[in-house]
Amino acid sequence: MPRELRYCRPRRDPDESLLAYLSTKFTYLAETQWRQHIAAGDISVNGETLTDGSYVLRQGDMLRFAPPRSFEPPVDSKHIEVLYEDSTLMVVTKNGNLPVAEGGRYCENTLVEVLRRRGAAAFYTASTRTSFAATHEDTEKVSDTLTHAGKIAEASVRAEGSTAMDACGKGAEIATSSPSRRRLEDGLHMTSAAGSAPCASVPLSGTPTVQQRSPLDLFTVQRLDKETSGVVVLAKNSFSARTLASRLEAQTKGCTDAVESRLRERGHAVALSSDTFDELVRLKAQSVHKTYTAVLRGAAPEDHTFVVVNYMDCMAKHPTHSWEAQHTQLKKLKMCCEPMKEMLFSHAAASLPKPPKEQQMRWGKLAVTRIRVLASNRKLGLTCVQVELLTGRSHQIRLHCAAVGYPVLGDKLYTTTTPGREGGATAVSDAVYLERVRREDDPFLPIEDDVSGAGGTSRNGKMWCRRHLLHATRITFAHPDISPARLMTFMASPVPFFTADVRFECEEDSSLFSQWLTRAVSRPLERAETSQN
Repeated sequence: MPRELRYCRPRRDPDESLLAYLSTKFTYLAETQWRQHIAAGDISVNGETLTDGSYVLRQGDMLRFAPPRSFEPPVDSKHIEVLYEDSTLMVVTKNGNLPVAEGGRYCENTLVEVLRRRGAAAFYTASTRTSFAATHEDTEKVSDTLTHAGKIAEASVRAEGSTAMDACGKGAEIATSSPSRRRLEDGLHMTSAAGSAPCASVPLSGTPTVQQRSPLDLFTVQRLDKETSGVVVLAKNSFSARTLASRLEAQTKGCTDAVESRLRERGHAVALSSDTFDELVRLKAQSVHKTYTAVLRGAAPEDHTFVVVNYMDCMAKHPTHSWEAQHTQLKKLKMCCEPMKEMLFSHAAASLPKPPKEQQMRWGKLAVTRIRVLASNRKLGLTCVQVELLTGRSHQIRLHCAAVGYPVLGDKLYTTTTPGREGGATAVSDAVYLERVRREDDPFLPIEDDVSGAGGTSRNGKMWCRRHLLHATRITFAHPDISPARLMTFMASPVPFFTADVRFECEEDSSLFSQWLTRAVSRPLERAETSQN
């Protein structure tokens, strides 16, 4: 799919050539690669194909980039699973190394385009649940359980009582164990929740079958980074997408106002307690709640909880970092954070009327994250954490993990200058980041042992990581078409995704990592069962 954009630059900026503009604005390709695309005739300006990159761009020029399909890097789409689908929504798990939607070098090799080309039924499993009825009154809750074996968890529709309707329309006991992950041929067969033999799926009256439905038209509700795996919600119409997106936006604004109000009442800029965080989470229980799992570098204290509260925004808007030479090229991509100012939350400031918006000099937007340590391993030098957000800022989880001294394992962009201690979050230089993301021959990056201050490692050999180990484990939201509102919950285990993206020189370390990670991700379930009992 060709890309089109209209060229525009500030009047005071000097003229720039086509090659200079492309290589500085779209850094996913090096200057030599852009020169090759121009010479091959892949770029046109105002409808005319150019083969010379020295053309000086003028205000309002229309650029069109039509790269060959081979231009896009290959992606891994083997681990896509449709957890739930109805006439309005689709809930999917995706692996790392797969963008959700078009952006950068990716246009056709994205989750949305793969689903459109192959159809959702190609990614159905025995645990997939569908509902194409006109109403959703029978759908109350969709959930699944993280398995101790580390397999992708089952998403099942649970109604009140102990029975559910299987694909043939008969009552069946809901199975407690996860069914096998076999693909369903052509989407015409479903396996009952009790694990019985496949039977023909009987569509509801007036409801088209999978093959009869028109091609997918998908809209993103929330995006995950290309390297982040886990649960993604996609809408099939713009209205539902806007409804869910507006809930997320309103929720972020409401939580931001609530946090600032709490801190003003206290009179000083201290971090929120975990109990206060829980109280604020309960306030948004009828909206959207997301939980992530991550593996961090360094061995953090067992059962410790960090609640990070600060302001963050892109480096291009920061009064200091925007002028640093090492971040000049990618300062609009990189994020940075700053601690809150004491004077901002003083009683005196709280009693004064707020100044006009144009007079408020505060930099950035409030960001609040809770990081719970599930387990740490000093031999591997790693920590497994559960992460929850009150606000949704770009790169918030990765930056806040680095801010507490334990950056996400495999993160190519963010690190810390104070391992094991708070306050040292920073982005690597442009040159280092670009060298890392352009490694197409071997995407597995070596992990340097520079975390001695965060609980050093004593593993037997080297370790490599293909991506940052961050996974969207759970999402709870109210279906936009169900009234009264009913919450739907979907979960997917991070274990199979994480273990596939880490390599160890020693087999003993690899086995230890898999066993340790499986035990760590099971702890939230054990806590939930204990609290219910």
